[in-house]
Amino acid sequence: MLAITGLFETKLSRKMTNGDIVTAHFLPSRTPTTSKPIIVQFASREIKIDILRRRKVLKGTGVTISEDLCADLHKTFNRIKNLPQIKQCWAWDSKLYVKTAAGEVLNIWWGETIEQALQRSQAT
Repeated sequence: MLAITGLFETKLSRKMTNGDIVTAHFLPSRTPTTSKPIIVQFASREIKIDILRRRKVLKGTGVTISEDLCADLHKTFNRIKNLPQIKQCWAWDSKLYVKTAAGEVLNIWWGETIEQALQRSQAT
């Protein structure tokens, strides 16, 4: 856990204490040539949100921090992120958001298609 707290302190400028991380362990990697993902459980939601807010400084470093999504949300995320009408896709607080090619930001509801989200946004 020292390496994880060290990453948070050096790269994210987030001071960590011994009690901030409840548990951390490697997840199996699908390919042997890539680094294994690490899943971390934080002691509080506030710590998790603070780490997620600071993650943007890691762009281009080869290190990513992402939210652990349930299987359904993960599938939805992977399905919509490469659609031509979507410019950007992200998860925040177990909710999916997209920025359309037109620049509109939409919250994707659970079980909703991108077409339904676009129709919902046009109705308001």
